[in-house]
Amino acid sequence: QPAPDRVEVEVGATGTTGSAVPFWLHTGVDGRIDPASSGGRLRVRAERTVGAQGDWGVGYGVEAFGRASVHGTAFLPALYVTGRYRFLELRVGRKAEALGTVAEGLTSGSLGQSRNATPIPKIVLLTDGYTAVPLTQQWVEFKGRYADGLLPDDRFAEGGYLHQKTFYLRVGTPLPVQIYGGLVHD
Repeated sequence: QPAPDRVEVEVGATGTTGSAVPFWLHTGVDGRIDPASSGGRLRVRAERTVGAQGDWGVGYGVEAFGRASVHGTAFLPALYVTGRYRFLELRVGRKAEALGTVAEGLTSGSLGQSRNATPIPKIVLLTDGYTAVPLTQQWVEFKGRYADGLLPDDRFAEGGYLHQKTFYLRVGTPLPVQIYGGLVHD
């Protein structure tokens, strides 16, 4: 049995002297930090990819997380499998990701999907970065993504459904300056 490509283990704690954890300590961490109280945490993550250099590839990712706080919990923020053929990838499961060209360090994410809650389980078909359009000598490239997901029933409406699409074009790739634009449907 091959070993995972990457294994991470994290042990940490968040503390506050007030009645709540400061905003920037619990924001953008996929629902891992309890905003209501101090507490400890343990995170274990493993990722594996087979065939990363060829036309075909498969992989998986799993992350287990436990939190000891007022709202203590244990859950799987990431659990997914992937299959890749050339520049297309199919992913099934939940994985934290940014939608569109959002600067994650400067914002909490897109309006429809931020990094403040646990990722939604989805089926995603996407390109592996930008891909050259044939017959353009790499002057024009595209990337895109199509996703469908199910929202949890413990929200305001039962049987909620998520649908997302993105498409981007980039022009001038051989030059040091490129122009790009796209559409995000969330």
